[in-house]
Amino acid sequence: MTYLECSALTQEGIQAVIPTAVRTAFSVSALSKKKKSRRFWFQGISFFSNNKPDEPQPPVMPPAGLAPWINVTTSTFAEDWKRLLTDDLVEPDVKFISGNNTIFGHQVILAASSVIFKEIFLTPKKMNKVPKKYSSIFEEIKWINGDLRSNNYTNNLNIEVSNDSHSRESAEITLNSSIDFEVFNKILRFFYTGLPGFAEVEVEDFVRDVKETSKLFHLPWLTQVCENRLKDEQFLNPSIGTWLNDETGSVMKNLFLNKSNLSDVQFIVEGKTVYAHKAVLMARCDVMAAMLGGSFIESKNASTCELKDTSLESFLAILEYLYTDHAPIEALDSVNIMVLADRFCLPRLVTLCELYITKKVDRMIEKKVADGTEFVVNLLLLSQTHNASQLSKWCLHFIATNYSVFESSDVFSLLKDENKEYVEEHRWPPLSYLKELEEFQNKINVEGTKEKCKVM
Repeated sequence: MTYLECSALTQEGIQAVIPTAVRTAFSVSALSKKKKSRRFWFQGISFFSNNKPDEPQPPVMPPAGLAPWINVTTSTFAEDWKRLLTDDLVEPDVKFISGNNTIFGHQVILAASSVIFKEIFLTPKKMNKVPKKYSSIFEEIKWINGDLRSNNYTNNLNIEVSNDSHSRESAEITLNSSIDFEVFNKILRFFYTGLPGFAEVEVEDFVRDVKETSKLFHLPWLTQVCENRLKDEQFLNPSIGTWLNDETGSVMKNLFLNKSNLSDVQFIVEGKTVYAHKAVLMARCDVMAAMLGGSFIESKNASTCELKDTSLESFLAILEYLYTDHAPIEALDSVNIMVLADRFCLPRLVTLCELYITKKVDRMIEKKVADGTEFVVNLLLLSQTHNASQLSKWCLHFIATNYSVFESSDVFSLLKDENKEYVEEHRWPPLSYLKELEEFQNKINVEGTKEKCKVM
């Protein structure tokens, strides 16, 4: 008996275990078949065969083959937020000062990932005085107008600011002198990505400093991440980061999705105003980044953009995906969402829609395949127009493996050129099998005629 171990988490031993398991399974199967063959066969004749030695044998129908697998693209949620820190994508609206060092942030991200910043940025009355409960981490908070990067701005003292997009102000926050700048860098990274981004080799004292400072910022999960690192159990941390990103997305949806809180851009869709946030849109979607900060016509008046040829329902689904990495595909028109996802160059959302749509087709044809012929053919043509390559391959396979049903339908004539060639080449059952079946039936008919003659 062979004994092997593997880990699904670290992938250790996987390459050795899988081939060994497959070989073992086949060897046992072959041995079992060999024993059965010896039991039931003698002198080349099966005791359980119903066929006479000279009787024609029916052809074996080849398998139809499995449908192409729909792979969902890996999430880039954390990496997209990280780009806000490393790339100059969006003008920041938070400036942190630590001695002679400065680092920038974005209110919408910080408010979604931190209860402290949620209170600071979403409180209608913004005062320069630091609340006593936060005096151990902040020395001063200023609300200002102007470009934070250029230092060309004015300080507004003791003002009351509403959180709508027309009166948004930036924050300049001076950290307490006890907060190490490099430690705060890791904490800021944690706010954005769910992990502090420790180097492979990190000084333990530095990790301990991050751990202690995380308690001041009310971050128990960062404390846990640091403890895992100190215990050499950092392999547990990626799952924590994934869960935290999901939680941040959920909070972001509740606080900001189509809400005026901290909004700095609006869309007009079907005559309705939709509120959004440039930091989210430009980090998560390259098309939005070009629209709001590039050479698009919309960027010239980037505070308000009108979108045509788009349903409000589908656009809100796209926004929900950008804010949360999830979309209400099952509850809404999944095909329209897929089309709009392609328009905004969101490949992962396209793959999520592809997967759900194939499940929808499976449910549609539970009673009979003919119920889905028109939908599948139109879906094939649509998927090829909107870069849903996996769905296109799936539809072609579905049509080919149900060839006789589709051939008799009215929409079969819509298949042209390469689509028609593929379906004809991969039709099931294949023509070769049908030809063999016809020959077999002819032989059976001939044998039947001979038997009748003998009886007469």
